[in-house]
Amino acid sequence: MNKNNQNIIIVFIFNTIFWAAPFMLNAANGNPAPIAPSLPWAWIATRAAGIVGYILLFILTMSGLGIKTGLIYKFIDPVQAWIIHKYLGIATATAIAIHLISLWLDPFLKFSLYEILVPFASNYKNLYVALGIIGFYMFVAVIFSSIFLFMNPYILWRLLHYLPYPIFVFIFLHGILIGTDSSIPFMLWLYWITGLLVAMLSTYRIYLSFKRRA
Repeated sequence: MNKNNQNIIIVFIFNTIFWAAPFMLNAANGNPAPIAPSLPWAWIATRAAGIVGYILLFILTMSGLGIKTGLIYKFIDPVQAWIIHKYLGIATATAIAIHLISLWLDPFLKFSLYEILVPFASNYKNLYVALGIIGFYMFVAVIFSSIFLFMNPYILWRLLHYLPYPIFVFIFLHGILIGTDSSIPFMLWLYWITGLLVAMLSTYRIYLSFKRRA
């Protein structure tokens, strides 16, 4: 598969999930009818981008763990695995950006840019919002360390790439504690199943690390 085809497939998957997310959640909540057109577009975009961002972060975290443990190489070759991992990072960053921008533009919640970017600045569910903001900054650190790898000492890059573990925990808590859709059984199952899978593979990763040192 050439690079152009990979880009097209990733963009197609991202856009399909993004625009389908609100309608899937609406149906999961017992209302299969389309979302009312009276709902603000910014609110729909915030919800959809938040959910898609979490799902992509889960897949990104699992692919990273799969690369570190070598499990992913049983299904795809190393070069393809790294390419997929890279584009998953870009797609996740895009979803997070849409989530933040649409939240800023939402006329109902009225988050200021300061409240969106500074932890504990918001009066709305202060701690839960702060978890998302801190997770966002850690994610940005990992992305920039990957893009500008040639400028970073290896030890710094290695330390920064331990951040995906707390990033996932922070975003998991942010989503399940503050997410509008977290009361829907479908979303609760999604959060807990993805959280359990990351915990299991992380434990296996730690086990392999100790085994190699023994």
